[in-house]
Amino acid sequence: MRRYVFTGPSSINKEQEQFVRDVVRRLSPPPSEITTGAADGVDTISCLEGLEAWPTALHRVVVPVAPHNEGLIEALEIVNQDGQFLGNERVQILRMPYIHGDDEANRRRRAYRARNRHMLEFGDELIALLRSMSPYRSGELMTMNIAADLNVPVFKILLP
Repeated sequence: MRRYVFTGPSSINKEQEQFVRDVVRRLSPPPSEITTGAADGVDTISCLEGLEAWPTALHRVVVPVAPHNEGLIEALEIVNQDGQFLGNERVQILRMPYIHGDDEANRRRRAYRARNRHMLEFGDELIALLRSMSPYRSGELMTMNIAADLNVPVFKILLP
């Protein structure tokens, strides 16, 4: 059993969505945990596919105090009118604390960096789905650099 963390572009097409689904379904060794970062695209697809393909694994979503897929979080936080949690007991939603910054752009960068570092604290391996094997400015590259600092192995996969 292995603890996987996923990173990848927040905007992907239908072919890439299916590719991400296939990657999640073929994880080996099987996951004990899957952690994602609450963004659209790879984060959302890997979370939802993971819930279906690996129902006994713990599915963790680390939510930054910055733009993220609110619809995914709402879907995972199903509650009844009395406020009781009705969602999957194998889902853990971790909300990052507010990060103060001198301007909004700097605060967001720091919020995403803190979220990415926290995600990696739960991982044995980072699965990085990439648009190119050449370095490009992105959250994926930031996450891979943090993984290197934390000695978390990175498995790079090129998206179609």
